[in-house]
Amino acid sequence: MPADAEAKAGLAQVELMGRLQPLSAADTEALRQKAATEPDNLAAQLGVADVDVAGGHVEDGLGRIVAFIGRNFGPERETARVRLLELFDVVGTGDDRVAKARQNLARVLF
Repeated sequence: MPADAEAKAGLAQVELMGRLQPLSAADTEALRQKAATEPDNLAAQLGVADVDVAGGHVEDGLGRIVAFIGRNFGPERETARVRLLELFDVVGTGDDRVAKARQNLARVLF
């Protein structure tokens, strides 16, 4: 149902903005540094992915989470997968960048 998809996308956008709202520019830079030096730090990778998607760097953000999923297993992998699906809703499931990320996700999972 289109209304359900729109509601889901709207909720995902509100949640994304809620996660980003408390971050200052310095916080964002520190988060990027942590993500660069700690590629398996789930919180840092998800945080930078949020910043990237919100800032229009959709491929970078989605690719970051797909790469994390490819390197990790267990509950952190599931947490990353759930966030990736939320970001797909934010971007729009019909977007070509989402389709590409879905293909890349399938590659790392199987």
